Order: sequence, then C-alpha cells, then structure tokens
Amino acid sequence: MSSRGTPRQERSRAKREQILATTAALLIELPYHEISTKLIAERSGVAVGSLYRYFADKTEIANALLLRWLDRMTAVLDGALADPPARASRLVDRVVDAYADFYRSEPGFHQVWFVGGTATHLPRDVSDAHDELIASHFRAVLTQRYGIAVSVRQSRVAVTVGDKLLNEAFRDDPAGDPAILAELKLVLRRYLRTD
Repeated sequence: MSSRGTPRQERSRAKREQILATTAALLIELPYHEISTKLIAERSGVAVGSLYRYFADKTEIANALLLRWLDRMTAVLDGALADPPARASRLVDRVVDAYADFYRSEPGFHQVWFVGGTATHLPRDVSDAHDELIASHFRAVLTQRYGIAVSVRQSRVAVTVGDKLLNEAFRDDPAGDPAILAELKLVLRRYLRTD
C-alpha cells in the first residue's frame, strides 16, 4: 500500500523490512502518536531521507504493517478452522482464543488499528474485503462441517461483534480481559447457534 512501490533489489527490500520491524517494535514501547518518522529512521539505522524513499510518512508505514497483520489474521483463522473439533461451540472458542493469541503476540496491531486511529487511512474496501474473507471462511466451516445454516449477514455481524469485543478486551489489558473474552465466546455461540 506504499505510494513508493515495493523495492526490487534485495538490499532495498531488507531496508524496507527493517523500517517495518522497527516500527512494530516501537509500537510495543510507545504510543502511536509519540512515534515519528525521525525516530523510526534513527532506530532503523537509516537516514530520514532514505526512509522517505520507501514510505511517504508514518501513516504509510503503519498501513503497510496493518496489511501484513491482516494477512496474518487470515492465516490465524485458517489455522483455527483446520481440523475442526467435534462440536461447533468448541470451534467458536478456538477461533476467539486464536485471535486473542494474535493480539497478545502483536500488541502494535491493536494500538495502530484501534487506538492510533489509522484504520481510517486504509481504504475502506481493503478492511471490508478482509472482514468479508474472514466471515466467508468461518461461515463455510460452520455450514459444511456442522450443517449450521449461517447467512452471509450473520457471518458479517459475527465478525463485527468479534472485532468490537476483542478491542474492548485488549483496550486496557495487554493480556486481554478474560471476562470480556468469555462473553465474546458466549455471544458468538448463541448468535450462531453452535451450542
């Protein structure tokens, strides 16, 4: 999603990756609004001018990280859906646990997506397409493996509710509020009629 394009040379790709990795590390240390391109460049070991060859600004760096994290979230879901358990309710719990583990392992994601407010800088069609992909994968398993008639609308609502409650669970607790995570599981199991 960079306006600068993806570098072709290995050294340039490595530098771009270093900038992204450094930014992800900084997001663990500092609030998003305290991170500047100057700090990112300094910690990355690149000149500020070099950073601007890869990214126009901090928002573009954050968006590149978001796209990477969204891809990873799809892989997390696919892993949770693989080899489904005997009961659909256990699958719902497994999916919530997998996303909670993702949030714990990538604290920068939560900060950028929800707290930093940069999600509005990703084109809406990108985040909508991601949500649609998640909803369709989950719906397919519920329908094909368990015979639960879940509509497209229901699967989209489930993803929206999941996003909101995961946000709440991790808003003030980097480990995730266990009570909210338990409520999320209960809400989804009842809404999707998996019990």
